[in-house]
Amino acid sequence: MGKRGQVATEYLIILAIVVVISLIAVGVVRSMVGVRAGFNPAFSRIEWTAKEIILENVVIYSNNTAAVKLLNNANYPVVITAVGVGTPAVSQDRTTLYPGQDQTLMLRSGSFVIGEKGKNYNLHVEIIYHDADDPILQSSVSGTVTGTYQ
Repeated sequence: MGKRGQVATEYLIILAIVVVISLIAVGVVRSMVGVRAGFNPAFSRIEWTAKEIILENVVIYSNNTAAVKLLNNANYPVVITAVGVGTPAVSQDRTTLYPGQDQTLMLRSGSFVIGEKGKNYNLHVEIIYHDADDPILQSSVSGTVTGTYQ
């Protein structure tokens, strides 16, 4: 009788090990699928937090309009001169942002990629600006942004 109990116990232990390994494998596969999908708005926001100009929000509408909300994270006033979302930066109306100030800019046609409503995007963004006191020295920040066409 003791032999049967030992066999049953060994069987349950092996079964538990198999279940644990299976759960770990499923977790690894699911995390890999999430990374490959490439759509993660939270990651997009984190990427921008350490830059002088922070991209707070992007909304691209299917009717050929787009808006970006920018925040001056520098300790001096800056002038935004060009913005590109999925395209090379295109000149915009010059906008001065003081330290800590944010503002929403409506983008000109040609400065963003148009897409179908409801589709996800993952686009490169470039923002060109200069110190308000030194217009000759241009600077730029770039990164990626993800979202859904509105």
